[in-house]
Amino acid sequence: MQRRWSYSTRKYMSRLYITTASWEQRFVEGAHRILPKSKCDRVLCFWSEDYGSRTEIPRKELQKACGAIHCVFTPFRLAPVHYEWPTGSQVQLWKTVFDAFSREIIGVDEFIFDVSTTPRELLWIILDLLTEASIPGQIIYHRASKHGDWCAAEPELPHIVPKLGGISRLDWPTKLVILTGYDLDRSEHFIESFEPSETMLLLQSGDTAEDPLRNSNPHLKKFSGRSGLRIDYMNSYEPDWGYSFLRRELGSFGQDANLILASLGPKTSAVALYRLHREMPNSALAYSPCRDYNIDYSNGLVSTLTLRWDLQSGIAET
Repeated sequence: MQRRWSYSTRKYMSRLYITTASWEQRFVEGAHRILPKSKCDRVLCFWSEDYGSRTEIPRKELQKACGAIHCVFTPFRLAPVHYEWPTGSQVQLWKTVFDAFSREIIGVDEFIFDVSTTPRELLWIILDLLTEASIPGQIIYHRASKHGDWCAAEPELPHIVPKLGGISRLDWPTKLVILTGYDLDRSEHFIESFEPSETMLLLQSGDTAEDPLRNSNPHLKKFSGRSGLRIDYMNSYEPDWGYSFLRRELGSFGQDANLILASLGPKTSAVALYRLHREMPNSALAYSPCRDYNIDYSNGLVSTLTLRWDLQSGIAET
């Protein structure tokens, strides 16, 4: 096992690498990029039983990349079974992560969490448990070289993520914030499901490797001029992954309202939303799984973004 000696504490430092198995190239390529220089001595890889055949070979490649590093593969179920939600499946997902952490984070001093291919609901649960455990670390996001024509299809009914529902009031209106992605129908699906009094759609902007017009033009065409709906722009690839913008804009928008937060764009925006959720007790994180995901959604890997995560001494962006 690889361990780093800490002269300040006079003990061995244990570092845990967390990832989610995917057929996307950046899953294995990202591990090859991070693991050799990370000095991690443990790896925890979650994998979806619903797409086990798609990730079987990539999981074997990750195991090979780990070498002598202790590596644990933990299955979970996120997508519907035969298009129907099993009773308590959302709670079961939380319990799956909690049980895995109860075994694997004992003695861990730091973490590296690669969110690139992690479903948002799983991402939020993992990040919440790490934060509650006061374990500092780094969050990693690998930007793909190219994206396919679509990401996901046939979205299920949106739901509030367990333990991340915030505190709501019956005398307050419901407002919805959607950090939009390429799939236009998912934005519409959230609006129809929650029927908010007001909705804010945030379109990706800034200097990105992706085409922002591919996201913005369909949303502008469909939603511009709709009553009770506001459209704005944010850059999820800023050093703080969009957090400062969200804090500034949503502070007034979410005042005296039950605020529902949804991320359909880059995974960096999901991290920024979680950070904001911790500061806004009246906010809830919502997720909508899909019945199908594009096997050619992304190709390759370009830049790697890193965010330092440490709530005890403050979160420093890098």
